[in-house]
Amino acid sequence: MNNLSIRLLRLSIYTSPLMAFSFFAAGKGLIQPSLFLIIAAFLFNYIPSKKKISLKQSLGSNSSLQMIFLFLFIITISTITSFLVPGFNFVSLYKSIGVLVSLIAFLGVYSIISYFNEGPEIAKTFIRDFITVSTVISILVVVEFLFVKLTGRNYFYYLIKGVHDYLPYPSIPWKDISIHDRYKGILTEPGDVGNYIIPAFSALLSKFFFCSQRRTKITTGLILLLYGYAIFLSASVTSIFLLLIIFLLVIFRNRVFYSFKEFLIVFSMVSVSFYFSLSFALDLALKYKNIFHVSIASRIEDLANFFITQQYDNYSNLSVQVILNSYNSTVVALQKNPLFGTGLGNFSISYDLAASANFIETRLNSNDGYSMLLRMLAEVGVLGLVVFIFIFSTRFSQGRKFLKRLKGTFRMLSNTSEKYKQVSKIYSELEQHSLMINAAVIACLLNALLNYPTYWNVVLPMLLGSCYKLSYSKTVAFDIDKKLEQLKI
Repeated sequence: MNNLSIRLLRLSIYTSPLMAFSFFAAGKGLIQPSLFLIIAAFLFNYIPSKKKISLKQSLGSNSSLQMIFLFLFIITISTITSFLVPGFNFVSLYKSIGVLVSLIAFLGVYSIISYFNEGPEIAKTFIRDFITVSTVISILVVVEFLFVKLTGRNYFYYLIKGVHDYLPYPSIPWKDISIHDRYKGILTEPGDVGNYIIPAFSALLSKFFFCSQRRTKITTGLILLLYGYAIFLSASVTSIFLLLIIFLLVIFRNRVFYSFKEFLIVFSMVSVSFYFSLSFALDLALKYKNIFHVSIASRIEDLANFFITQQYDNYSNLSVQVILNSYNSTVVALQKNPLFGTGLGNFSISYDLAASANFIETRLNSNDGYSMLLRMLAEVGVLGLVVFIFIFSTRFSQGRKFLKRLKGTFRMLSNTSEKYKQVSKIYSELEQHSLMINAAVIACLLNALLNYPTYWNVVLPMLLGSCYKLSYSKTVAFDIDKKLEQLKI
């Protein structure tokens, strides 16, 4: 394996927050700098050696490959059928092509990271790098808060704004959101904080309940508290909601997300409980809204008013308006074509129809909304959404099968043998890291479906590519001595 390519991929993880610096506008400027590093890693590995590209080797099994091709087939059918929808024009075609390129980039990043992730050691390195980045971001959020409170000046804002002033092209204005008592560190929006902290929080929470060493538990617990405080300072409703959901999932299952099937079962139980307690929770939140951040309290009040009156208020929080109307937009789109949706890039058409019908003045932003879940349902239908989620499910099942193989290997040894103890330790560490990565990816997927304005950012495919895969059995020999030597544990 090309060591330069691995270094480039690791660097891409550390540079991934740069996508949030808003150093671009209207398609100009530095967009997704991590993407260039990932492509470079791919080229440096293939061009000199002229290797043949093996998608099966990259993705670990035929099942993952089949799910990806099925997803691409569905979104292609969805986009073709959108030509038959009244109101389709060349603007829609332009957006459809752009969204298709974004989804191909998502799957490309996933495949490249997966290909270079050829053994458990690299997988552990990738997730460790991501947790490091998330920890640094959370520290910067807290540091920003302390600087503003102690000095009254936001030095992060002046630093990034100064860079923007020297850019040779137009860029999105850098916002000092701390004037509203919301903190984001070096990122663009407070909601961006959750893109990194929520997956890392979920991964470390898995580690916290898995590890037995007291020192590790204390260190992990302190980092978790840091993450929670950073999310609290960001005052992101969705991020706080997801942290609460993750805690509830842990109450039901203290090993967190071992497999996708177990996660779906537990998440369904939590969701049903949450649904029935929603009205009670809103009443309680309204009664004690003064204890919340003003931004959170206003959104709670707007949501409660909507549930009571079923009427939209054009003076309410803009995000609440967009999210609520996006739900109606999805209903409109599914009524037209529930299986395949109305085609990539056409969410704004359904949104405008629903907004006009409900006298909503707020329109979508350039990213077409806040919810990837609602947008995907509207544009690629129920089939597209289900197959997209199953791409994740097939990868998790690979990791579980790999761990079962490894567990079966050391079970054949005598419990009293030294090799049994060594291999048992290897299995325990691999299982812990598998749980951490799976927990991070599922948390990231939840955050993406609820809160990503577009179909992807680089974090989700990076984490998905780091998941354990069945093909590790080829790199981890079944011979015990060789296995111990390869893993260096």
